[in-house]
Amino acid sequence: MSVLGLTLFGGLAWADSAEVNHAVAVVVVQPGISITEETGDFTLTFDNYTAGTQSDTRQVQYRIKGNSFPTSALDGVVSAKLSQTIDGVELQADVGSYDNLGSEGNIQLEETQSGFHAVGTALTSLADKRVTTGSQARVLNGRLPIDWRAQAIEDLSAGNYTTTLTVTVKDG
Repeated sequence: MSVLGLTLFGGLAWADSAEVNHAVAVVVVQPGISITEETGDFTLTFDNYTAGTQSDTRQVQYRIKGNSFPTSALDGVVSAKLSQTIDGVELQADVGSYDNLGSEGNIQLEETQSGFHAVGTALTSLADKRVTTGSQARVLNGRLPIDWRAQAIEDLSAGNYTTTLTVTVKDG
């Protein structure tokens, strides 16, 4: 505000003024999405080489965050795929219970399908989100455990085999 003029009449002061208004963005929150794992590389070991045998199971904890998810249901929020398959071996995943580490009302994830199921070279949906409402309905901030194992689908030759497992989180 600025004073443009001032005149005194009998002890009273008259002033003119002008003002300008601003729309002020107090906080700007950029969208973000991330997934990290708390285990590192892991090895699945078979104690037998015959078809039908299952390897040991390794649990990996995935830390998932994001703040621009839709409020509508979204399938395949968390998915996985292999860079290549290993002959005679099927990699399998079983999603555990999602643990919300953020505000009450944040998004909850649910496993796409119960129990162990195969993960191949195409993206396989592991966890989905349902319709959410409220002020935190677009925010995901939690931990998702996934158990991994391998199953021999045929008799296996001795050896060490490696593939790359990619776990993905998406917000749309």
